[in-house]
Amino acid sequence: MTEYLKCKLNPIYFIKNYIYIFNQRKGLIKFDMYKKQEEFIRTYLKYHTVIILKSRQTGMSTTL
Repeated sequence: MTEYLKCKLNPIYFIKNYIYIFNQRKGLIKFDMYKKQEEFIRTYLKYHTVIILKSRQTGMSTTL
């Protein structure tokens, strides 16, 4: 399986290996997801319609 297909079929794999964020002190660093973020992605991929009740500062984005 090519790397492209791995990334296409598994968004968590793609995020863990190719998404970087900018930290003012450390520069570019790999995006390290919380377990809840991974759980949200898996749930979204399974059901496509998801309602989440969460606070604003939990480190999750609901934009996919």
